[in-house]
Amino acid sequence: MGRFNSLFEFMTGAIFNVIFIIVAVVAIIFVGTWAYSFGIGLFYNDTSMPLQEFTVEVTAGTSDPNRANALEVGRVLQDKGIVRSAWIFYLESRLNGTHNQLRPGTYVFNTHMRNNEIMQMMQHAEFVAAPDITITIREGLTIREIGELTAEMGLWTFEEWMYAVDNYGAQFFFLQPVQNIPGRANPLEGYLFPDTYRIPHNATPNDLIDRMLNQFQRVFTFEMEERAEELGMTIDEIITIASIIEMETRLASERPLVSAIVFNRLNRHPTQNFTGTMQLEMCSTVIYALALMGYETPADGHVLNRHIESTASSPYNTYRNGGGLPPGPITNPGRAAINAALNPANTRYLFMVLADPASGRHVFNTTFTGHNQAIERYRR
Repeated sequence: MGRFNSLFEFMTGAIFNVIFIIVAVVAIIFVGTWAYSFGIGLFYNDTSMPLQEFTVEVTAGTSDPNRANALEVGRVLQDKGIVRSAWIFYLESRLNGTHNQLRPGTYVFNTHMRNNEIMQMMQHAEFVAAPDITITIREGLTIREIGELTAEMGLWTFEEWMYAVDNYGAQFFFLQPVQNIPGRANPLEGYLFPDTYRIPHNATPNDLIDRMLNQFQRVFTFEMEERAEELGMTIDEIITIASIIEMETRLASERPLVSAIVFNRLNRHPTQNFTGTMQLEMCSTVIYALALMGYETPADGHVLNRHIESTASSPYNTYRNGGGLPPGPITNPGRAAINAALNPANTRYLFMVLADPASGRHVFNTTFTGHNQAIERYRR
């Protein structure tokens, strides 16, 4: 009986030890996994999240103009969301000896990079990114003219630009209704908002297109959409009118008057009523048609009968398109022209003639007789 009890005690103790060891191993694995995950969370970003790139300007430290302060670098990167902790970044740089080897400059980092990868990049001059490029797109440039400008700057070729705008698609709500309008030159014409932009030195045409369309979306507010609806106009019709205003006058005081002429000729003015409608007959639309069809455009902007006849088949020729607006904008208008399109002057003007080419001043008339008299006076 004593031998049995001793055996039982031995087996019980052995089983207990095995259970203890198993529990201990499980606990060690659990704690180790937690500690590893916690450590990874401190040192590295979550790579399951979408990757984001940031251009980061790193300045030199106070003691050495050729070196950056590791803690300050960590703070900049933490603010951008590139590293989790500035202090962890700094401590790691101290441990691996890179804290006094980080070069100032402009870098492109992403949110999936580890601390040591960033430190390695910052030790080598070849990883320093070239400065961003600043480009100003003025009001009144067409898609093709923007392509020519950016190609001259060496950003890309004209063909690369045209391929990008021709294949961009309807990634913004305002582009969706204009994708398949018959006779339209390009759905993006009118929406590449003129402004000054900064793009990376290795940018693609889509990088600039994205910025210009995003800017249009910011500028064309919900209140503007509501105003267009009050006028019985779509966004595209307003931008088309704005593009005509942009090309017909360069004087701020004349923009609402030109807007009124367009609305009056369409008989869609909010406060003026006319019997019937008339051809829009805007010279700027003929010039756009000439460019589309490969003809030489008049340097002085003065449209002759031969220009009208040579583009008679174009839906952009508002002398011959049967009335109404062209199938889309004829340029990319700025904020002032858009505001004028939304707020035509309260006037019955139907005609305008250039009176002073130097200043761009026009004379406006309500009758065809008065218009002819102005032509005789100012075009002799």
